[in-house]
Amino acid sequence: MEPLYFLTVRSKEAATVTSINDVPLVSDSAAEGVVTDQPLNLWLMPGENVLSVFLRWPRTKDFVPGKAEADAHVYLHDAAQDVPTPAATLAHATWPLKIGPEFYPSTIRLPFLLKVPLPTTLWSEAEVVKELTDADRQAIRALAQNLVDACKARDVTRMIDLQLYKWEDMARAEYKDFQRVRTAAVKQFEWLFTRPGLKVLALHDGVTSDLAAGGRIAILKHPEGRNPVILEDAAENVIEFPIYAAKIKGVWKLVR
Repeated sequence: MEPLYFLTVRSKEAATVTSINDVPLVSDSAAEGVVTDQPLNLWLMPGENVLSVFLRWPRTKDFVPGKAEADAHVYLHDAAQDVPTPAATLAHATWPLKIGPEFYPSTIRLPFLLKVPLPTTLWSEAEVVKELTDADRQAIRALAQNLVDACKARDVTRMIDLQLYKWEDMARAEYKDFQRVRTAAVKQFEWLFTRPGLKVLALHDGVTSDLAAGGRIAILKHPEGRNPVILEDAAENVIEFPIYAAKIKGVWKLVR
């Protein structure tokens, strides 16, 4: 069996953000509690990676020591099991720490190694960007705007073309047939564009870009903590698209 990696997060009482290589993957800003398993093959780079957990005490609650708990576990999945089950641990962060006082905000950062690279091309092809220029930021914003425009036009082909690198590399990372992944994506967009009353929100003027994964990825962030591309239908269902971009051979592309 091909290796599959997972991130399992459990937390309560504290607001938390759990990230891999500074890419936020699980967020609980309202401190409502989290119990989730996230596939990780898309996000693990060859060599050194970092698991980080940011914790903040809720602003609306009085501090009570000993109530908050958090557990973030990165592991190789046991292929003999049907649900995410650890076979080997890569990194495991727990809160509160066993030594020292409990204080907020706090961040736990644990480096770990991926010794056998996954079959992705992103990490070898992405340029390492030390600082985003104005031109970079405009190019990343343009990717999101292109998705917004394709959604407004109900253009399924354009949606696939804009995300072609992303779909191809995701298929490689998860050992899936690309044509099947593409077919599933087409059906998903076709269904989405038939939703009654579907409207596409304008791209927020306040979106900003930040680097992650050692400068290999840029994340477009919404000022209200949402994903940048937002659709709503008449039943008040909300569909949001994240924007993860990388510079591939000098051109910014959607990659995750």
